[in-house]
Amino acid sequence: MAGKTLPPLKIGNLTAEVPIIQGGMGVKVSMSGLASSVANEGGIGVIASVGLAYNREGKYDVDTGEQALRDEIRKARSLTSGIIGVNIMYAISDYERFVKAAIDEDVDLIISGAGMPVDLPRYLDGKDVKLLPIVSSVRAFKLICDFWNHNYNKIPDGVIVEGPKAGGHLGFSYKDIIENKAQSLEQIVTDIIKIADSYTPKIPVIAAGGVFDGADIAKYLNMGASGVQMASRFVCTNECDVHENFKKAWLDAKEEDLVIIKSPVGLPGRVIRNEFVERMIKGETIPFKCTYRCLKTCDTKTIPYCIAKALINAADKDILDKKASVVTLSVPFTKIAVETYGYMAPVKAALESSVVYLAQSFSQFSQVRFNVVSANVIKTSSAAGLPDYIKLSLYAESLTFRKKAIETKEIANVITFLLSQSSSAINGQSVVADAGMIVNVFDREVLEIFYKNKIGIS
Repeated sequence: MAGKTLPPLKIGNLTAEVPIIQGGMGVKVSMSGLASSVANEGGIGVIASVGLAYNREGKYDVDTGEQALRDEIRKARSLTSGIIGVNIMYAISDYERFVKAAIDEDVDLIISGAGMPVDLPRYLDGKDVKLLPIVSSVRAFKLICDFWNHNYNKIPDGVIVEGPKAGGHLGFSYKDIIENKAQSLEQIVTDIIKIADSYTPKIPVIAAGGVFDGADIAKYLNMGASGVQMASRFVCTNECDVHENFKKAWLDAKEEDLVIIKSPVGLPGRVIRNEFVERMIKGETIPFKCTYRCLKTCDTKTIPYCIAKALINAADKDILDKKASVVTLSVPFTKIAVETYGYMAPVKAALESSVVYLAQSFSQFSQVRFNVVSANVIKTSSAAGLPDYIKLSLYAESLTFRKKAIETKEIANVITFLLSQSSSAINGQSVVADAGMIVNVFDREVLEIFYKNKIGIS
């Protein structure tokens, strides 16, 4: 197609000036930010509905899932006047609720895969929302067309044909993918176009799965496809909603880092190799507590891991490098009463306890360390607000072995050490940096001053 402009992608009465659909990517990868940006450039932006209501602990809030989807759609609408769609996996338990919510919010189109969305048209209720199933075989496409036509007097407004080189879940058998026996995208697209063109009006065919660059786009358009869907290519853009560390993992990945796994969804999936994936490949079972059966087909008693929690960890918790170190600051007298320190003493005590629990929790999926530095009274703007700060600091200084106050720079040096890999064996600990103050309460000089001032004995 050298020297030619790209033809628009027409889906019913919708026209995208750029024949590219941005693929939906959950959990929390393609949201309103990316979708609206793609729509503003003339393509079709897609919000992934799955996992929007999961928190960082991997817990699903069933009451906010639908609202989270509505919020993302509304936010996208506020950012663009272009075409916005929603990807809703047929395998999720909230499928009906999410479809109804998307239709109620007047999205332009719904894309549905990870199963056979045979009942999708029954939720339309007269609304003009375009419906695009995702298929990976001629058989699946014909089945959907026949079922929709017979039961709802409707055919798909478009079809996304996904090949074996796609990222995420794949519509092929694990064995065929591993043994490289899956039918190629080129073959599937060619066969499905013949069937799609037999309908009136013709059903637009969108090629997906391994569409990498302009040459790939041109190839499928020349084959007769109406457009392409691209997902992975958008992950590392500034506009993508996922965290920068997630993007960095993609940029650092090599071809040999891509592996095929068996997903609890019931389909094989293509993922990037990391520590968690290595544990899966070895057959290790990763313990979890299911707070909501988010997948229709999920058997929580037999699956080796929770895919929802794994994806949330990738999108959110991997904000920290897997060998990161987190250090916070406390005081060495959380276990004794210090009147002038007020309510901050129990607050700091709670902070120290939290460090232990965080260290234990994060050890389940990373090597992130958590420690606290319990520092002597140091000169900071916050400490200066304490009642009798001068007296307190002079007293603390007199109790140090060296008779010299702790400097802020010294505490910074301790923190720097704990942040470095030189302290890799230290985790979940409270490191006291007080020059001996807390263990020197019976210092001879301090006692002599006390006796002299209190009872006049020298």
